[in-house]
Amino acid sequence: MFFDGAANFKGVGVGAVLVSESGQHYPISAKHRFPCTNNMAEYEACILGLKMAVDINIQELLVIGDSDLLIHQVQGEWNTKNTKILSYLHCVKELCKKFIKVDFKHVPRVQNEFADALATLSSVIQHPVKNYIDPIKVNVQGQPAYSFHVDEEPDGEPWYYDINRRTPDLGLLRCVDAREATKLIEEIHVATCGPHMNGFTLVKKILRAGYFRMTMETDCIHFVQKCHQCQIHSDLIRVPPNELNVTSFSWPFAAWGMDVIGPIEHTALNGHRFILVAIDYFTKWIEASSYKSVTKKVVADFVRNNIVCRFGIPESIITDNIAVLNSDLMQ
Repeated sequence: MFFDGAANFKGVGVGAVLVSESGQHYPISAKHRFPCTNNMAEYEACILGLKMAVDINIQELLVIGDSDLLIHQVQGEWNTKNTKILSYLHCVKELCKKFIKVDFKHVPRVQNEFADALATLSSVIQHPVKNYIDPIKVNVQGQPAYSFHVDEEPDGEPWYYDINRRTPDLGLLRCVDAREATKLIEEIHVATCGPHMNGFTLVKKILRAGYFRMTMETDCIHFVQKCHQCQIHSDLIRVPPNELNVTSFSWPFAAWGMDVIGPIEHTALNGHRFILVAIDYFTKWIEASSYKSVTKKVVADFVRNNIVCRFGIPESIITDNIAVLNSDLMQ
């Protein structure tokens, strides 16, 4: 049983749907003309469905709703302090005693669409002339209405057989029926030169060839899914499943790369022969200074003055030759 309640400025409506094991649906809804909160509407909908189940002598029932509060309160996991809700809770528990087995399950609203639609519809109905409205029959149609009564031409071909459809680039596409569309898909996908492309690529290739059908994209996707060779020779992911590890996102001046350039053959006028360079990995900011020689003290002073004092303490400093930067003297 699915249930849902809706309380808005237009009114209060509740709805419930009983679904049998064979898939038969038995909907019921009601409009309330008394003040009711959202939680009270959920309980009203649940009680409405439970009473309907009792009337048709159901023995085992699974109650499904999107009200987290109701489900946890009925299961005894949450306490009930509101006196009005407490009366509803006692009523639900009394009705549950009339079943051999009854379970409650919480689902998101998107999985409770039928009951939600019934509750919303009954809440917006204004002043019905009678207390009972005949059920509305809902038909499931698998194709557009305009294609239900399409007559064939005297020669046995469909009415759109000789119609050309104009594309945005002013090209013409000839409309084809289901039989010819199936032949085109087979020829282009699995023929001698067929590359066994995916469904979307197959559709584009058929359109470039000058043919059109309203359901061509769906037909191509279904055909590729049933192609035996595509299922066998398609790309397979052979990497064993591993646990995903979250990688921390980099931020400016957190990681630096540092290296020494030199010795430079033509010494500068001040005698400097080495350049100590540090580059930020995120912003690509460069810090560089020249020295006569590179020692541990020079490197420490460079990191303190050019990186720490200007950009803060970095998370990491990466170099490919740490032995050189740790040496007492580089000449």
